[in-house]
Amino acid sequence: MAQAAVNKKAQERLDRINVTCSIHFEKYYCLFCQKCKLLVCPQCIADRHNGHKVQDLNKTCTKRRTHLEESKTTIKSMIDELQTTQNKIEIVSETILTQKDILTTVINKHTTELVEQLDREVELINSSFDEERRQLKEKKKVLKEKLKDRKKIT
Repeated sequence: MAQAAVNKKAQERLDRINVTCSIHFEKYYCLFCQKCKLLVCPQCIADRHNGHKVQDLNKTCTKRRTHLEESKTTIKSMIDELQTTQNKIEIVSETILTQKDILTTVINKHTTELVEQLDREVELINSSFDEERRQLKEKKKVLKEKLKDRKKIT
């Protein structure tokens, strides 16, 4: 309803406007040449636009206004759609970043656990080697003792 009031006011303004022709200064524009896409006065029609399809200036303005309103609606719809898409992208982006953080945490925890397990296994192996070395030293000592004893006997 408010749009109709605006259109009516625009129409009233257009009716009051008397714009003189840029070629025939004493004449006023009254029509629109659809072929040339120009405002024309009666003299222009006779001189240069004879046979061209012309339209009442008010009708042309109304058509163009309607076209602009339709374009405005289409553009607004496209902007809304773009905003919706942008919001979806932001949600997906946040989800990806959250998943990245979760995966990083899980990987770091697992890596730490594997390193700790490896450290324990290395410690066990080293401990086992130390025990075997100690036992070998003992055996070597016993064998040396036996060898000494044998040498004494012979």
